[in-house]
Amino acid sequence: MTRQLTYSSCSITQFLIITHPGCNIFNILTPTFVLNGYLCSMIIPRMINKAVSIAFAGCLLLLISCTEDSFVENSARLRISLTESSSIPLSEANLQITSIEVMLTDSTGQSQDEWIPLEYVGGTYNLLKYLKGETIRIADQYFSAGTITQIRIKLASTLHIVDKYSLLSDQQQLPVDLATEYQDGVVVAADIPLTPNVITDILLDFNLAQSIYKNNADDFVFVPYVRAYTQLDGGMLKGTISPVEAVPMVQIGYLTDTLSTFAASDGSFYFQGLRAGLWEIHVIPLNTLYADTTVMDTVFNQTTTTVSPNPIVLKKIE
Repeated sequence: MTRQLTYSSCSITQFLIITHPGCNIFNILTPTFVLNGYLCSMIIPRMINKAVSIAFAGCLLLLISCTEDSFVENSARLRISLTESSSIPLSEANLQITSIEVMLTDSTGQSQDEWIPLEYVGGTYNLLKYLKGETIRIADQYFSAGTITQIRIKLASTLHIVDKYSLLSDQQQLPVDLATEYQDGVVVAADIPLTPNVITDILLDFNLAQSIYKNNADDFVFVPYVRAYTQLDGGMLKGTISPVEAVPMVQIGYLTDTLSTFAASDGSFYFQGLRAGLWEIHVIPLNTLYADTTVMDTVFNQTTTTVSPNPIVLKKIE
């Protein structure tokens, strides 16, 4: 049975033994007191000597450190990176992201029904630096466990591109305005679990070939096409098309999924984050002297499939 002494606004319970796995030098016998509802510890010089005081201070620091580590260990670690999957023949496509938010259901499946901002200060990225599986990490933080159901990406009002091939117009530097309906953000559907003590890497995969359109006024507009998936989701598909003079585009499809890309200058193409299954690969030459062609190949989870035949040879129209 402990004795309790009362001093004005606090009460002292004598000889509480403080133990913690991180403080295994020895246990410290010290009084504790409750001040304004908080449990505090106090060292009385007449009770313990200086050496014990130093040891106690060290263990107290370890105790605080262990408490913080426990919080981290019980949280998920969330990382977000950017990539671009279309190899559109531009030299630059500078995208400014101002904020990223997520919608989360907790570990019980209950939706929080609110956008949670990430610890992200914004930045501008030339997406064409991050092709064929190259990425740039833009967020890395500890996060509550649960499941991300939606991601909202807020963008600047203009995508700045450098069109050195005059693909879209005769202007080399061309501002492409963000479509009005995306001024409040691009909402990307997701189903990504965040597990305690596990790192989850999410890729935000922009596809510029499916994002730049002409409107009724004959102006180019930016209608962002973005997918969100983890680096462990789905499989990869790559291949090569010949000849490059055909200026080939590649469109692939499986069930309800359809993705497009331009072949790179060497004729290669690459897709990632694909569902496992039998995909149709349709090659469409922009050079009308060549005929289009279609092949089929199978994608497997966490595996890179090289499309056969390799290269896919386009025939001239006779």
